[in-house]
Amino acid sequence: MSSAEEIKILKDHPAAEDYRMLIENAWKDLHHSRLQEWSSLGVVTGFHLVAIQIVRSSEELKILISGQYLSATAFVIGILFALIGAAITCRHRKIMGTKMNWIWDAEKKLGLMWTKQNIWGIIDPKDVNIQLANHKRRFIRPKFGSVSNFILMFYVIFVIVDITIIADLLL
Repeated sequence: MSSAEEIKILKDHPAAEDYRMLIENAWKDLHHSRLQEWSSLGVVTGFHLVAIQIVRSSEELKILISGQYLSATAFVIGILFALIGAAITCRHRKIMGTKMNWIWDAEKKLGLMWTKQNIWGIIDPKDVNIQLANHKRRFIRPKFGSVSNFILMFYVIFVIVDITIIADLLL
């Protein structure tokens, strides 16, 4: 049997261990994505703490005009950081949908997930119309009440506060 024939057989009939490995790796990717989301939020928060210190330092050093522009620039950069963090969160939501569909399909093939008719206690995503991975967009807004949505709301709060501070500094 040639290697091309072996590959075709593997594609047609993956072993149970292949599905288990897919599930394990998909969960690792999901946890890694969530860690990146929280790390991004930490970086953005840290940058905003530095920006606040810039404002305080310029006030203490009595730097008025250049200090105002430096502080405003720091908060504009803070807005950019928050937008990048929000983009990471929305992109990871798309990845999560894709990985969850892989996990659900693998679990179904392993016989771990039953449909609504054979109620076993696990919900089949197709029974509740979960279609995260079917979107053509690169970014997906997180669903209300999800952890990703709460992280996204932190970024929105940062942008609102930044805009308020910039307006206060320059007006």
